[in-house]
Amino acid sequence: DRLGSLRHHLGDYAGAEQAFRQSIQIEPDAVSSYANLSMTLVRQGRSDEALHVLQQGLQVRPSGQLYNNLGTALFNRGDYIGSAKAFEHAVSVSKGNSIAYLRWANLADTLRWIPGREQDSQQAYRKAAALLKPRLERAPGDSTLVSRMGLYAAKLGDKTTASVLSHKAVTAAPDNPDIRFRAAVAYELVGQRDAALTELTSAQNLGYPTKLIGTEPDLLALRSDPRFDLLRMEKE
Repeated sequence: DRLGSLRHHLGDYAGAEQAFRQSIQIEPDAVSSYANLSMTLVRQGRSDEALHVLQQGLQVRPSGQLYNNLGTALFNRGDYIGSAKAFEHAVSVSKGNSIAYLRWANLADTLRWIPGREQDSQQAYRKAAALLKPRLERAPGDSTLVSRMGLYAAKLGDKTTASVLSHKAVTAAPDNPDIRFRAAVAYELVGQRDAALTELTSAQNLGYPTKLIGTEPDLLALRSDPRFDLLRMEKE
């Protein structure tokens, strides 16, 4: 599992997949291995396989980590109602973890796209930001935490904070594709299309999966920009 996590972090998704599959063979009832394998498959654009792996893991036993990954898989397929139900399990006291800021943010992301759940979405973003704040205060130089807080600020409508934190995160970790992608989404949400395209170009050049860019609903308007088509052609 540790080897798989290291390989995943380094972008070696095929190697990570092999390690996580070995882990499942050795210990078939360790649900974290199913969750990790599913993330690796998503990064390879194999969402149907990822969904199957999550269903296998949930047959072993319920797990907040598995529900969280299931929510992500369904979100990427555009099944926002199914995704929201999975994330609600992921943040529940009985089946998940009610103080995991990432899971609250994932729930908020999904609720944004369900008619009539906009206020619930904003409440979930505020919950995520409140849980993240003390962690960021303890580690103000953690570029990932800075990046996530910048994105949450953008989704809560705080344009100044979103821009400042996104710029800070990218400056600190310019070679991190995830941070570049989050910055692209944040800039798009606050109306800075040029900056969003710049960060999206960098994210893609650094290996951020094209399929995930194509399924991000917050980038729907950006993907209709002719400059995005040029970016895609240059990548191909």
